[in-house]
Amino acid sequence: METFKSRVKDALGEGSKAVQMEIVNQEQGDLPKLVDQMIVQERDAFAVSS
Repeated sequence: METFKSRVKDALGEGSKAVQMEIVNQEQGDLPKLVDQMIVQERDAFAVSS
């Protein structure tokens, strides 16, 4: 499973041309900013905020 996860991350990760998109809204309350905030949260805070 770890090998599979690694291959998916490599295929779709930063710098990949597999999936192209442009994120237009990057204000504080928009989804990209919320995801960035949630990624760095501790487990308990993440459970509440998600």
